[in-house]
Amino acid sequence: MFTKTMSRTSTNVNTMKGWERTMGLLSIALFLVSTVMVSKTVQARNLAAGSYGYYGGTYGFNASNTTSDDFPAAPTSLTQTNVSTTSLTLTWTAPTTTTTLGTAISTGGGSIASYKVGYSTGTVSSCTSGTTATPTSATVGLTGLDSNTTYNVKICAVDNNQNTGTALSSTFVTASGGGASGGSGGSGGATSVFGSTPTTTTTTPSGNLISPVVSSVTVVADAAALTKALGVERNTGLETAAKAQVAAVVKKSGVKLSATDTAVATNYIAYGVDSSTMKLGFGERKNLVGEVLGIYGSLNLTTLTELAAGKKPTQRTLPYEKKQSSLVNTLLVKLMGHKIDFKVASQDLAYNSMIYPVRFPGRDLKKEGAAAAKFKKLIGKAPTSPLDWSGVRAIAYTGLKTR
Repeated sequence: MFTKTMSRTSTNVNTMKGWERTMGLLSIALFLVSTVMVSKTVQARNLAAGSYGYYGGTYGFNASNTTSDDFPAAPTSLTQTNVSTTSLTLTWTAPTTTTTLGTAISTGGGSIASYKVGYSTGTVSSCTSGTTATPTSATVGLTGLDSNTTYNVKICAVDNNQNTGTALSSTFVTASGGGASGGSGGSGGATSVFGSTPTTTTTTPSGNLISPVVSSVTVVADAAALTKALGVERNTGLETAAKAQVAAVVKKSGVKLSATDTAVATNYIAYGVDSSTMKLGFGERKNLVGEVLGIYGSLNLTTLTELAAGKKPTQRTLPYEKKQSSLVNTLLVKLMGHKIDFKVASQDLAYNSMIYPVRFPGRDLKKEGAAAAKFKKLIGKAPTSPLDWSGVRAIAYTGLKTR
């Protein structure tokens, strides 16, 4: 009797264990099916965005069951046209890469679904604050604005997966009166900051040719004389906005400027002084003035024009270079596979462009995207820090030969 009872108990235990194993296998199967279904759904959604989906290291193809989207990079090159006292048109360049991973995106193929534009006379914390959704034409007309007023603006691209990208942060200024302001072509043209260029040239002591340029501090300090030399219409509203920006960068840097240098900085930001600085735009000129003040502790017109033209600066600051040189040299060795040879022009320019805030005219986002991909391949990570991105620009524009 006892033996029979034990036998039945053993059979029941084995039956229960078999049932548990069956349920366990069924749960795993259901999990795998659901994972595949979710992955297929995510894949379809991402593939709708062109080559924008990221799957286990491969873009636009489901290489694994995991997925993580990267966001669109910030738009660039903001310009304002058709400017009147109460309205204007903003135009920008669409992003062609993502942010963290730097992957190319097909803006023409529909990866960018829309844009968000946030603008205000006060602080604009994000694109979602007071936004206007716009189509993929990378332009928007704004109305109902206040005259002679500086507005802060942020513009973000939104992809087909509803990922809102990083913001382009800038400012725009309405006219102070007298109707629409324009370039040399009359109304409907760009504002004076994008107008025609002067005809004089100058050569710096380092042999860097900058053409055309207004090199006289006296002329640049006088807005009327500068705009006449540049052949553009004077815009006092733009000068007011620039003066506020000068005050901000001076406060941040802690550098005290003379009245003449303050006027030079104001007019430089408002109008530029040559073809290269005019192409930079209002925001970039402001940034360059701030960086020069932070590095040099003073303002130098020649340095500002050299840096804006993609040239290494004639005026140098050795204490600053000493602090930066070790980091720059280390990164360059990783990129090139050997120590820097300053006798090679491309290596010399690459080094200096990573030390100083050199800007390169004729920015090419496709070229920068390819350089970012090469950087990632050589360094083993995507560029993230300001130094990393200076390395990307060095690859893209200086002719640097990498390993």
